[in-house]
Amino acid sequence: MSKIEDLNLTIQFYEKYIKPIIHTKLGFLILFFIIYFCPLLGLMFFDLYNVEILKSPLYIILVLFFTAVLWLKELRLPKLEEEKTGILFSFSKDIKTNDEIEALEGRVEKNVKREHLEGEIFVGRLKKHQHPKDENKAYSILKKTGYSLLIWGDIESGKNNNEEEIHFVPIRFSYNLNINKEGLESFNKNLGNLLSEQRWTIRDKNNITDRSTLAENIEGLSLYVIGVSLYHSKRDEHALIILKKARVFFISKKKLTINCIIALKSIELMINDIFNEKLFCLNLSPYRDGIDDIKESLEFILGEFKELGFFVNFYLVKGITKFILRDIDGSIEEITNSKNNTNRKDPAPYLNLAFVYYYSKDTANGLDNLLLAIKNNLLEMGKQSITIVKWYEEVLDKEPEKTYLKLPLGILYYDLVGDKSLAEKNLMEYVLEYKNKKNQTREIERSIYEASKRLKKIRRLKNINEN
Repeated sequence: MSKIEDLNLTIQFYEKYIKPIIHTKLGFLILFFIIYFCPLLGLMFFDLYNVEILKSPLYIILVLFFTAVLWLKELRLPKLEEEKTGILFSFSKDIKTNDEIEALEGRVEKNVKREHLEGEIFVGRLKKHQHPKDENKAYSILKKTGYSLLIWGDIESGKNNNEEEIHFVPIRFSYNLNINKEGLESFNKNLGNLLSEQRWTIRDKNNITDRSTLAENIEGLSLYVIGVSLYHSKRDEHALIILKKARVFFISKKKLTINCIIALKSIELMINDIFNEKLFCLNLSPYRDGIDDIKESLEFILGEFKELGFFVNFYLVKGITKFILRDIDGSIEEITNSKNNTNRKDPAPYLNLAFVYYYSKDTANGLDNLLLAIKNNLLEMGKQSITIVKWYEEVLDKEPEKTYLKLPLGILYYDLVGDKSLAEKNLMEYVLEYKNKKNQTREIERSIYEASKRLKKIRRLKNINEN
């Protein structure tokens, strides 16, 4: 047997028998003696013999030092830098499945690089002895490593109908999300259902479709979890990249189950919220100067909305922009398009239409749309509805003669903001000014009715509190 063969056998022996226990105390002793005798083995390999070096105290200290460094490195968990996101893999695998699982992990990592996400997502692997035994251990590993997601489980190989199979029993996704309790419970349920629906078996080692499907399922659900994590961590730019790719994964499914639809809707709501935040930062107000300064940003957002199929937002933003330029007819046309492209339950188009109609003194259509917006749940609109309140205030400040705007402003303070004091102030001022006007129109009567209805509720609440 040649010396090269001897060396290869030594390496194989180390990989098979020494490496699996290297993290233990016995492993430390074995590692120490391997390092201690390495120089001697090297000298023997080159037909040189010198054992005097082994007696040196300095040599023993150096061996202890290098042993400790290598041993501690073996024990250490992978660590991710702050503000970074990562996926950890940990599968307990046997000799038969080792190559297949390594190929699977490598494929996910390759796809991350292919999508130019290596700056946003890092792929790591736990060593065999670090494999979690339960959810608590998995969560502890995530906290220590800083990774966002740990994909783990046991892998088994066996025969089914005389065909070799590799399957997860089961596959688990552990994650650390900054979500409130109610939202986390809903997400956990949805992800659990999604995991149970996907295919986690490679029926034939030569079946490219099985491998591809399994890798895509892991990648797609990983993107979903990490996108949610980034979104709730307020890392909007990275979240947007990941969520858009997760959306593609669900849209590309041949069969969209109810759980896929729930996940897809959740992703689209998060993307929508991120773009609404971008719009909020552009400060699109009725008297905004320098609309050309934000033209590029507006066009980018409009392009994204159109590409994603968010036509409600697409027409809505166009309508808001046209209003700022005081193209009232064009604004109404675009926002009406937005209303026609929704399920009629979205309050945003109605709320914006109400504002444009009110501004143009069409109080009848203004009130109709405002009441429809309230009926369709204003609270779902978040910052955008608060922005509309500020728009009414701004118009009243710049054009104080438009006193009729105190009605919609008072209604919004009551139904949306929940500020009963400001609601009472604006509604009362409206009623006092318009109730005794000569030749009252039907629309003024309707408006006074809506104002009076809320004022009565406010007074009733006051009386309860006083008593």
